[in-house]
Amino acid sequence: MSAASGLQLELELPASASLAAGRCPASVRLRNAGSQAVMVNARLAVGYEGTVARELYADLLDAGTGAPAGFQVVDYDRDLAPPSAYRALAPGDVVTAHFDLFEWYAPLAPGRYRVVLHYQADEPLARPPADGAVALAHGKNDSAPVELLVEQ
Repeated sequence: MSAASGLQLELELPASASLAAGRCPASVRLRNAGSQAVMVNARLAVGYEGTVARELYADLLDAGTGAPAGFQVVDYDRDLAPPSAYRALAPGDVVTAHFDLFEWYAPLAPGRYRVVLHYQADEPLARPPADGAVALAHGKNDSAPVELLVEQ
């Protein structure tokens, strides 16, 4: 949980997934665990750390060494989220999303991996609503690491 924003990010993955099947369903919950309302981008679109027009990105790590793992990168073009994608998240409220991890982060080889998901939606080009009544969540919020066995 980020002390600054009060947000808690949770990632759920299956215990194992097959590269041959090419699917790894992921569920995400972004919860306001703080005592104040906070503005979030409820679109929760997936991308990569160095790209814009994304709210979620992951670190795919080798579970044995902790080193970054190789994965297939998707070339994507997405518009920035409009102001209507933002939502004031009251204390205790949750927004959810579902995506296929392998669509974005397909490992290059079978093995044991650790996945950490990050929520960040305060990039300089972000267009949150201009009312200013609720502060935009700033900074990066990390999930707990989730272990994933990737089979051929």
